[in-house]
Amino acid sequence: INTFCVEAEKQGDHDKDSGSLRREYNNNGPDHVIISMDWPSNSFKPNKNECLKHLGHIMDTCDGNEPTNPLNWKHGGYNQVGEVRYNIFPQAKKYWHGTCHMHIYEHISWKGIDGPGTKRTWYFKVRPDVQDGAGHSWTGSHGEQWDAGDGNPAKVYGLYDTLYLTPEAAGGKGGYIQFSIGKQSWTTKDKNGVPRCQVGDTSSDYSPTGRDMDCWFHC
Repeated sequence: INTFCVEAEKQGDHDKDSGSLRREYNNNGPDHVIISMDWPSNSFKPNKNECLKHLGHIMDTCDGNEPTNPLNWKHGGYNQVGEVRYNIFPQAKKYWHGTCHMHIYEHISWKGIDGPGTKRTWYFKVRPDVQDGAGHSWTGSHGEQWDAGDGNPAKVYGLYDTLYLTPEAAGGKGGYIQFSIGKQSWTTKDKNGVPRCQVGDTSSDYSPTGRDMDCWFHC
């Protein structure tokens, strides 16, 4: 809001060929929002302090204050002050926070063997599907298998931060997967508490093979 109000006062007029002054922020992120001001005449000049006051009123009254909104997501809205309308319109759909559940199918294949002068090369694909804290299907690969591996993590968007999945070959039987989102990090070896995972057996001892796993993490 502060950035918008500073820009509005500096510009001092409508956008070109428009009856509004409009800005879009955090495009494609969970805080994607459009903020604007509408007014009919050229006599009005945006003022930073008035802008902060009237947009702040929207933020103070648009959270719903209800059990289905435990993260206090802002619904947006408008504030009509005389001939000027102040608008805040969130663009991103919000999910139910809490403990998210993620089902992952991991496809594993390899070439070569480990031995004197030789090294096995591993290939991984992952198919993650994430449910929010209320068990609603939320984000993931939508049925696609994504290439992933050390230095090339799979990335899941749509949560409060990017979720990274990095398969590692160490440890035998397909190795393990490292996960990180925000300040959380864990692996498929973590079995207790949250975050944690439950990992199924591989379908074969030969290449290619695969396995299913379920993980839970704070979201």
